[in-house]
Amino acid sequence: MSSKLQLKTQQLTQLCQEHLSSPQIVSSQLLKAIQQLTKRGLVYSARWCAELAFSLESKSQERTKVSINLYNENELEQKECTAFLLGRRYFDCREYRRCAECLKNLENETSVFLRCYSLFLASEKERLDSSIQSIKALQTRQLEPILSEICHFEKSQNGMLSGFLCYLCGIISRNLDRRKQAISFFIRAVVQFPFLFDAWKELSHLVSVEEEEESLNASLPQHWMTAVYYAMLFMERREYEDALQLLNVLLSYFPKNTFLLSQIAYLYYDRRDFDESALYYEEMRRNDPQCIDGMDIYSNILYVREQQAELSMLAHHCILVEKYRPETCTVVGNYYSLRGDHEKAVIYFERALKLNPHYVSALTLIGHEYVEMKNTSKAIEAYRKAVDIQPKDFRAWYGLGQAYELLRMPSYSLYYYRKAASLRPFDSRMWCAMGLCLEEFGKLQDALTCYERALKCEDREVVVFRRIAHLYDQMGDSEKAHSFYLKELELREEDGLDGSETAEALGCRKLLF
Repeated sequence: MSSKLQLKTQQLTQLCQEHLSSPQIVSSQLLKAIQQLTKRGLVYSARWCAELAFSLESKSQERTKVSINLYNENELEQKECTAFLLGRRYFDCREYRRCAECLKNLENETSVFLRCYSLFLASEKERLDSSIQSIKALQTRQLEPILSEICHFEKSQNGMLSGFLCYLCGIISRNLDRRKQAISFFIRAVVQFPFLFDAWKELSHLVSVEEEEESLNASLPQHWMTAVYYAMLFMERREYEDALQLLNVLLSYFPKNTFLLSQIAYLYYDRRDFDESALYYEEMRRNDPQCIDGMDIYSNILYVREQQAELSMLAHHCILVEKYRPETCTVVGNYYSLRGDHEKAVIYFERALKLNPHYVSALTLIGHEYVEMKNTSKAIEAYRKAVDIQPKDFRAWYGLGQAYELLRMPSYSLYYYRKAASLRPFDSRMWCAMGLCLEEFGKLQDALTCYERALKCEDREVVVFRRIAHLYDQMGDSEKAHSFYLKELELREEDGLDGSETAEALGCRKLLF
């Protein structure tokens, strides 16, 4: 952790302590924000705020009464109010079973009605879904006229634009590839309305290190939501320790919050600490059994672990909860892939893509399946689409490298592996792949540099020691080769892995020298 980042994290931690010390005030602010967001149809930001309000720990909640205009001024206990608001947000997002689950312990007439009605709609939705054969493509939007109309409105308001309209201008600008303009609008949005979570999320994806250091520090509001933003930003940049520290601070104020738990789970997943990641995803499932968010990533973990029975149960559960969700289709696709049914896996990944055309994970997984089927042209097509949508997706760049490796085109492979390594410099797989390509070109010293870089990564592979030993053999340095063969054998014995090949190589060396 750099001293600058450490200082920033400490400042944000202090900001949280100052602004989150009164749960009642924070809860009241969140409830008001939910109403404003709901009025404008910003349902996902409203849901996000409702989940925070629901998870907010307050000893005084049971005694506090609040008046909510949304429900004809009926007074509800605050804990019931936040639960009902959360249920409504799930309802608005058409997550009917999550709505019913959220309201199951509430006894007032409105909650009982909404719970029963949600179960009815979930049943109807499942019946209708079973007859759907195709899904319409998203219609193209005429973005320029909308932006012009908002700008005209801004002039009529003497240059004043609400945070919500700034957010709308931001997403239009982003879709028009006007990145700096989009950033400017998103900053204006969060300054005026800090609870606009979607705007913070967009900022974390768009802002570069230089821009953040030069302008953002002074521009962002002194609000605890800024800590949420920096947690997401640190994760984007893979500053794991700083991100984890902020997420744990926030989790101490919003215990069991689904979003915060999912972020921590994904952080460990991105670090390839699958065991720790799985624990957080399992906690999410215990807290919210009807939640599908993040289950696609959890299914990747089960896939890597080759836990076919658990993956089968997860797929079955997701289908029951929400059949036509991209996450569900991904879970099912991973299940079929683990069974070796790659064609069926592609069908489900393509279904996920139809449900969300910008779902990069589905494109990357489609590419992986085509690689398994040795259909390199289709694999390359899928990977290229993925990097067009998300140029920062190292998995797609790495997949392109593998596809061209199958075509025996090492110069292309090396180019794509380099792109992947630039995005994922701490991942030993990227450096190992580059090393193998360089070996093919006979650039042994460059290959050795790559393998040595792989050894510095936390997730270093045992096989790297053998690759280095083999290179030293070729370069005529028998002493170093011997030491690396021994090191690999020691590590294999420690991990309980088969070391017969390494032992055989060492035996041959003893006969030669």
